[in-house]
Amino acid sequence: MAKGQKRSNREIRKPKQAKAEAKPEVPFANRVKLSAMEAASRQKGKS
Repeated sequence: MAKGQKRSNREIRKPKQAKAEAKPEVPFANRVKLSAMEAASRQKGKS
């Protein structure tokens, strides 16, 4: 082979793994509402 056409001896990298989609963040105000609803449902179940 000509000098400029020498092939490299490097190993081929594996293709990057596809990332799983991140879950959308729940806003803080929404979390407060959810926790209040859960607490109320727990109290109903106890009585």
